[in-house]
Amino acid sequence: NHIIFMGYSLPLDDVTYRAFFSARCQRKIGTKDDPVRCTVVDKCDENPDWYGPNELKTRIPLPDVVKAACDIFGNGNVRFYGSGVPNVFLDGGIVTKAALERLLNWSRT
Repeated sequence: NHIIFMGYSLPLDDVTYRAFFSARCQRKIGTKDDPVRCTVVDKCDENPDWYGPNELKTRIPLPDVVKAACDIFGNGNVRFYGSGVPNVFLDGGIVTKAALERLLNWSRT
């Protein structure tokens, strides 16, 4: 229920990924709808922090990879980290469990 893109630009001409991820977004867990969420990690000097769905609505311009992810997963199901790899794994320059959990466990609460 959570897909993470690191180093993949989601090119518009890659029809295979669109079909695969669109199908993945249509799945149901049990009897309830559970949307697939997407985290995009990319190097973007203009947006070097974490941005949730609400913050992405006000960020202009968005990187193309974020626009593509929003197109596939829906605006409310995409978040973005703009300081890239390896920074996504770091807190204060040190790899931490908390940084890894922040990446892997996107909570809606």
